[in-house]
Amino acid sequence: MGASGDVYGNVDAGDFYANEFVGPDRAGLTCAPDTYYALTNDGQLKVVSGTSVTNVGNKAPGVTRFNGLGIGAGGGRVYAYEQSANSTSVTMWYFDGLNWHPTTNTFSSSAGAYFIAGDVNPSDQAYYFGGYVGSRFYIDKFVPETGVTSRVGWVELGMSGSFNGDIAFDAAGNLFILRSSTADGTTTLFSVTAAVLAAVTNGGDRQMPTSQSFTQKLTGFVGVNGIAFNSTGGIYLGTQTIARQYHPATWEKVGGDAAVGGASPASSGDPRQLQRAADPECQEGHQEPQLPQRPVRAQHLPQRHRGQHRRHQRNDARGAGRPGGPAPRDRRGEVPGRRGNDPRIARNPRRLHAQPRLRGS
Repeated sequence: MGASGDVYGNVDAGDFYANEFVGPDRAGLTCAPDTYYALTNDGQLKVVSGTSVTNVGNKAPGVTRFNGLGIGAGGGRVYAYEQSANSTSVTMWYFDGLNWHPTTNTFSSSAGAYFIAGDVNPSDQAYYFGGYVGSRFYIDKFVPETGVTSRVGWVELGMSGSFNGDIAFDAAGNLFILRSSTADGTTTLFSVTAAVLAAVTNGGDRQMPTSQSFTQKLTGFVGVNGIAFNSTGGIYLGTQTIARQYHPATWEKVGGDAAVGGASPASSGDPRQLQRAADPECQEGHQEPQLPQRPVRAQHLPQRHRGQHRRHQRNDARGAGRPGGPAPRDRRGEVPGRRGNDPRIARNPRRLHAQPRLRGS
């Protein structure tokens, strides 16, 4: 089927997909604690544990721009793609545990995106991939069972320039988009919630909201093009040659570097065309990274709600309203239903209002 709107590509949804590409899930990768996978641009899959790096299976034959490593839950489904010369079209491949196999599906971006990223969504087991168009990051979805690719939407990243990046899902299906400067190492993590992705039905050229972002300048670590999360929410980042772990809250480096590269980039021109030599992945059981949260401040609330916000904070600190806790206080610091310390009112709550005085005749 040729290009048509936001669904495009050469699609063959016959027995090939049902019997070979998606089932059974036979790659058999092991996602042990502190273990992840990397993919070189000449098609070699590697497993990384600490600083130890080991080849997995054989290289994909005849490729020079291999990218977009995605691993499904349990390590059963493993996908990647070979980029075209300008990175705006890709050919899907799958891994069977020993060898890589190309499919007959080649997809071209109707938006002209430079594809650089890919991952499997644990919520629907579809393969998501994407790339840059200026300051936008476009995301497409490939469903192996049907062979159909459709546009999911795009995210505004705020600036354009010399950036690389990647995408990754946590176990809940939240999407994280990594943008990394190839100049100074400034790395930003954006997120699109699983609810936003689930609400996309027809896809198309629409903007998706980002729920949070975090930026950190990584000294001596520029052009990050791979990201993965471990079972405790830790972050693995990879460049053309090395991969390392960072603490998600402090961005301190954890442990030593793993040498996962060795393949030269196919292009030294537009940084968006640099090939991923290190794409860390390990899908099973990883959690949302524990990024610093922005506290809600009273001054951000409308004027009429600020006093209520402060009273709620005081009551929460005292445990007010909880079983066995003290009664909540109103804005004067008094228990509702009482008037100061007047024992008569405390004994007779019906006397909350002054009684009318009768005039003598």
